Amino acid sequence: MSSILINQIWQHNNSKYRILFFDQELDLIIWVKLDKENKSFPTEISFLEFNELRDGKSIELLSEPDQFRSLDTLKEKSLQIVEESWLIIKELVLDEPLIFNKKYFNKRVNECAKLHNVSRQKTQRLVFKYWHYGKSKHGIIPKYYNSGGKGKRKTFSGSTHGRPRIDKKSPLILTEEMIMEIQKGYKKHLIRNPHATEKGAFLNFIRTNLRKSFETKGFDGVPSETQFLYWGKKGVSPEEHSRSRNGNIIYDKDKRPIEGSSYNSVDTPGTFQIDSTPGDVELISEIDGEPIGCPTIYIVSDIFSSMYMGLLITLENPSYSQASEALYNTFTNKEDFFKRNRLSTIKNFNVTNDDWPSQYIPYSIVADRGVELIGKNSNNLISDLGIHIENKESYRPDLKGMIENHFNLLHLELKNLAPNIGLKMKNDGRRGASKARRTAKFTLREYTAIVVKSIVHRNNFENLSNYPLDPEMINIGMYSPTALEVFNWGIKNRGGKLRSNNIADLKQKMFPRSEGRLTRQGIHFNKIWYSVPLHKQLKDLQIKTQNKGVKLELAYDPYTLNSIYLFYNDEIIECFLNKQKSPGYIDKSIWEIQNLNKARSFSSSQDKEARIRSKLEIQDFAEGILAEKKKNSTKKSNSKKKLTEAREKNKALEREVKRTQSHLENSLPKEGKVININKNNDFDFPDDTDFIEQLLDGE
Repeated sequence: MSSILINQIWQHNNSKYRILFFDQELDLIIWVKLDKENKSFPTEISFLEFNELRDGKSIELLSEPDQFRSLDTLKEKSLQIVEESWLIIKELVLDEPLIFNKKYFNKRVNECAKLHNVSRQKTQRLVFKYWHYGKSKHGIIPKYYNSGGKGKRKTFSGSTHGRPRIDKKSPLILTEEMIMEIQKGYKKHLIRNPHATEKGAFLNFIRTNLRKSFETKGFDGVPSETQFLYWGKKGVSPEEHSRSRNGNIIYDKDKRPIEGSSYNSVDTPGTFQIDSTPGDVELISEIDGEPIGCPTIYIVSDIFSSMYMGLLITLENPSYSQASEALYNTFTNKEDFFKRNRLSTIKNFNVTNDDWPSQYIPYSIVADRGVELIGKNSNNLISDLGIHIENKESYRPDLKGMIENHFNLLHLELKNLAPNIGLKMKNDGRRGASKARRTAKFTLREYTAIVVKSIVHRNNFENLSNYPLDPEMINIGMYSPTALEVFNWGIKNRGGKLRSNNIADLKQKMFPRSEGRLTRQGIHFNKIWYSVPLHKQLKDLQIKTQNKGVKLELAYDPYTLNSIYLFYNDEIIECFLNKQKSPGYIDKSIWEIQNLNKARSFSSSQDKEARIRSKLEIQDFAEGILAEKKKNSTKKSNSKKKLTEAREKNKALEREVKRTQSHLENSLPKEGKVININKNNDFDFPDDTDFIEQLLDGE
């Protein structure tokens, strides 16, 4: 029997219903009928009624994945509308389950409408769209993003707009040329100069672009400072403006918008923590048994139950690629994770998905301000999957104390084994101390299997002795529950914020993002050529681009770049590597390709000096011939007709000379024949008859 999850879609009486909320304690399930007008209000149903419908097969769970439209494909204006709309309903939609009471809903809608100075109808319409389209910001994307004049501004006929100036002077009506000059000047004097002020940028614009007006002090044809700042900001995105003021590092670390809120505590499953740490065990290679160093361990756990939800053990450095892979292992079936890592080939590894039942998408993820979930790539999780990211301060393990403790628990079993298994000691690396790499025993695959077995043991058999028990847990005898028992109890009695992982192209949406260039020759990414698939719109765009090229957003699997995934018109299109143009990149990872590109660039730079020297020698050689010609040349002033006739005559003479030289070379006598007279016969005397025959041979 399928578990009830938020965002599941059930078929009932030829209608589709989406699960919005459920709570076993309240015996309450909230679902909403999906209609084209998005006007249905959520209705209540008890667990008993729901189960009766399910047992009687009156309702059926549909496997329709939610198709999320990427916010990256929207224009700036539409993005701004989405953010403004989300600000209106943000607090309202989180007020669950009271918001599903119609009387309370009407009251809160009126309050929010009044607070944000919008109509009640607009507020209600936004909430309904949020519910009908998967409880995500994507649901409130305006449907008219393709209508109207794209990129066109309202034209003015010549009359002034706005309130009159205080000095009663007529304001300057800007032309398109002046607006373009202002935007260029704004970027030059303010965006590209991080130390400049707005006032100083305006003065520099007048001084450099309107020099004549500046010198004559006639400011009638000069835009005002307000116009300069208004139209200048029009040509720059808020992110670009913030990056120029604060720098890329500070923007990505402190200024980037972060979805979600920080809670002092959680009372339901659905908030995960993720972190990475260098492992304390030296590993060996499966190829030759030589040491390969310590791995990086990623752990994802649920805060409410302290249950391990996902794992990744890798030899790569921490990055978004590794964090996204750890999260993908968390969101998907664990048996698939075991197959990808070939753990089933290890003797006595009999762990199944029933031993580790974790394949959910969380409501929010808590991480530190590391490189993994800070930056542009983490926006994929926020916008495409609707996950809230809460980034805690760096170097503050107390804010993630539970997951920090998980790292210490994983190696307890290994520390009780034989002493020489590659475990690092506190004095490892110091002078005189033995090196852990000398005693390394486990391969990466074997070590991963051991950690998985340890995680399954912690989830299923270790009691949470310090867990703050709920009174209901005590009433049913859960005095020392395991993490899995707490997790299941939370889903059953506290509802939870876990989401279904039934999302189309889940893996592709979590891959790292980049940009590729579509040209007439194909798609160029990371110095690799990819073939354009038989996609009509994409082919048409390729034909239009010719030699100019168009930038397209794409995702890629860092472990193999045999294919990439283009995000084009709400589609994810797989493009394969062109083996004729890029044969050296087949089956290569992003790290191997980056090293190869660096090696090629270095080799090319090493030969640059020799190439320049050779080119200079050619130029010097040609210059020497020209210099000799100038010494022996005499000026001739012939007409164009005479020059043409002379050229044909000289060309014929030159041919005859060349042919004569070739004939003479072929007529030269052959070289004389050399005969070895030292060759002895059987009696060690030269045979005169043979000598004469050889000498006359061929005549």
